[in-house]
Amino acid sequence: MRQVFKVTVSVFILLMSALITSTKAADSDPFPNITLPVHAKAINPTTKYNSPFNGAKTAVYTIKISFPAKDLTDFYDSQLKKMGYERFPQEGDGGTFEWMNFNNRSGQWEKTKSAPARYTAAWVNQQQTLKIWLYIAYKYDGANPEWTTTPFVSINIGKLSDLKDAK
Repeated sequence: MRQVFKVTVSVFILLMSALITSTKAADSDPFPNITLPVHAKAINPTTKYNSPFNGAKTAVYTIKISFPAKDLTDFYDSQLKKMGYERFPQEGDGGTFEWMNFNNRSGQWEKTKSAPARYTAAWVNQQQTLKIWLYIAYKYDGANPEWTTTPFVSINIGKLSDLKDAK
């Protein structure tokens, strides 16, 4: 009886260890040596791992800053330059470094000078193995009278090889 109890306890401990290890792996930071820059005035910043896809890291927040948020876009340009990243301009969602709005008539994203609008930007490291991309959005929200002063910000990092696989 004692032997059965020892075996049962041992199996239970092994299973619990495996469960804890797998949970920690899912929640672990894929880029522990890289801190994504978050503006000092960020409201409720949150960091997520394996988001928006497995192997990526994301920091999201809102911020009180009026459109066109030049201080915010300049902040990211300077911080990522300090980190050794270079601008990586791309058409579409990748990184236009411009404020864009979707034109329902043409079905295209077009440059804009007013909100609602989104700003996309991307940078790569010198080896071109890691990509950091930024998304800022002033989305119209009839329930929020200050929507033009409180954009949503998402800064993300992933391996370029993982990005190609995630699409």
